[in-house]
Amino acid sequence: MQRLRWKRRLAVMVAGTVAATGISVVVGAPAAHAGAVRTGAFVGATRIGTQLNVDMGLSAGQYILSPDGRFGLLMQTDGNLVAYGPSPCGWSQPNICRGPYDWWASNTGGQPGNAVFMQSDGNLVIYRPNGSVAWASNTGGSGATKLMVTDEGRFYLARWDGSVVRMLMGLSEQPSYYTYAGSMPTNYRLATLRYMASYNQVFHLMQQQDGNLVLYGPANSVLWSAGTYHTNVYGMSTRETRMQSDGNLVVYNSSAPTAAAVWASNTVGAGPSPELVLQNDGNLVLRSWSTWQVFWQTGTGGQI
Repeated sequence: MQRLRWKRRLAVMVAGTVAATGISVVVGAPAAHAGAVRTGAFVGATRIGTQLNVDMGLSAGQYILSPDGRFGLLMQTDGNLVAYGPSPCGWSQPNICRGPYDWWASNTGGQPGNAVFMQSDGNLVIYRPNGSVAWASNTGGSGATKLMVTDEGRFYLARWDGSVVRMLMGLSEQPSYYTYAGSMPTNYRLATLRYMASYNQVFHLMQQQDGNLVLYGPANSVLWSAGTYHTNVYGMSTRETRMQSDGNLVVYNSSAPTAAAVWASNTVGAGPSPELVLQNDGNLVLRSWSTWQVFWQTGTGGQI
């Protein structure tokens, strides 16, 4: 009954609200998972409030916004439900971090006409125009009554008393001390949404939320990537990159001690005092801190 009920309402919203308003959203397309920046995400879209309560929905081109106006959840015209917010990179911000920045997505793009509903059974569901389910939070029977977007950058389903049922996205702006300037020493790591910058601030190595480790150059050009793209069911990867004391640079599938390696520079034994250096010419180099002997590099030097 619940699904049939929303199927009827979906038909009304898609045929009525969207057609009547002619809403369009300007959203930049990603380039092979290389970047996550979207420009003008809310241009032409309609704000309907600060939260999504039971029996409320977002059709294409509608969004909810945090009270301070910095974080928003947009039902895009391409069918993707996306959580946007300010840059996660702190100060100073490289080009790859200029917002709005997409913090989380339902990964239901390519299905125009999708709409999302906060159902009375506690489930948050994205329906296709034909009434079939494209995505669901699987929180039926949980007592969830609203979808919240807070000033701290948290996107979550909550009960009437405010207790959290499921967190869609729980990161807020990150301070700049999570970045590395020029080099990353032994036993340091890049967690999701952290980056290393060259000293001249022209080049940036970012551990992206899609799991890929990417080296960016001027004008957001992609110079190199580890090819480690992966997202979990919540739309965000938990992968991280570690500069190990054994001389190996490794991308792991999580931050857990038992995490599995998904990419490595294969430089075990590099040293003494191995470090990862992002040079001012765009070359990413794994070398010895004391002897400067190079054991691995991306070969992307000579950019400027």
